[in-house]
Amino acid sequence: MERQKRLQGISLLFLGILHLVGLVGLCIPASRALFQALTPLHLLLSLGVLLMFHRGWSPGFVAALAFIGLGGWLVEYVGVHSGHPFGSYHYGGTLGWKAGGIPLVMAINWVLIMYLAAAAGKKIAVSPIWQAAAGAAIATLLDFFIEPVAIFQDFWQWQSQQVPLQNYLAWWGISFLFLCIFYRFAPKSNNPLALPLLAMQFTFFLLLAWLQA
Repeated sequence: MERQKRLQGISLLFLGILHLVGLVGLCIPASRALFQALTPLHLLLSLGVLLMFHRGWSPGFVAALAFIGLGGWLVEYVGVHSGHPFGSYHYGGTLGWKAGGIPLVMAINWVLIMYLAAAAGKKIAVSPIWQAAAGAAIATLLDFFIEPVAIFQDFWQWQSQQVPLQNYLAWWGISFLFLCIFYRFAPKSNNPLALPLLAMQFTFFLLLAWLQA
């Protein structure tokens, strides 16, 4: 037990340093391009460390993550090529390899955000439906803070130059669906690192948005 707690502490410290270094690197013009290119690695490392401490591994949990990853990427594909459900936007060249104009790492991003939102939803409500509703609201709020950073860093750009309201409505609806599936197939999911990492994500994007304003 003591060893596990020590490992959790080391992992949280690693994630904190990872976010701090990323924050500084993206703020400095001379290093910005390098750290933009490292964003996919940042997401992979964050998810990898998080899953090391997952409690409740099961075929249903793996299937839920796979569904969210593939489903999230497909929703992005439809969004870029049709303008629905988020609005008209396109991805820049800073998020790594693409297929059909969509960075492959977006699948990882959807899994990470939904996993963290699921952990938060469980803390807020008891019923799975209300957990999904609360978790979807948290995921949408996180996207609200991500948007100005993503636009500035050329992760993606909106055709209208502004983030449309439908983006946030779509984010809530899709997140709600994904979280309902997650709670259905992974009801015993638990992770001591999830809420601290969610707090890091909010802090990271809030600070980055403020520093680049």
